[in-house]
Amino acid sequence: MSPFLGIDYDQIDFDAQFDGINVLVSSEIEMNDEEIISKYKELSKIEDCFRVTKTEFPSRPVYVRRKESIEAHFLTCFIARVMLRVLQVKTNRVMSAERLIEALESARANEVTKGYCRVQANDDLVELHQGLGIEWEYAHVKSEKIEHYAKGWCTTEKNV
Repeated sequence: MSPFLGIDYDQIDFDAQFDGINVLVSSEIEMNDEEIISKYKELSKIEDCFRVTKTEFPSRPVYVRRKESIEAHFLTCFIARVMLRVLQVKTNRVMSAERLIEALESARANEVTKGYCRVQANDDLVELHQGLGIEWEYAHVKSEKIEHYAKGWCTTEKNV
């Protein structure tokens, strides 16, 4: 006897009423609905951290063998991720992690004459500077200015 194959139209109609609805099931009985939804939204931030760590900070393959070197590699990746998150928080999350990384990678400083550099960056780095309160509208600067670049950006003092 061959199995009966068919479409259960009643089940399809029943399931259709839930299209576009996300159902959250929680074991939390002390939280109200808004708190549960808020905690669920935090989950996406955690997932974003893992996604960015895997794609933007390639932690594998690791070409080191000693335990200390492996730990140092992963610590470096973790610190980079924390610094990226700090930048996002300081700038009210106007840029994604990928966009911030591209902005930071766009920074260039090439020495044109002794003691002077030509600096370049994309528009996102200019926006990042503004978000951090760093005044930087220069094309050519003294090398010493670059050495003091952004010192104190996390304090209230102005940077130039």
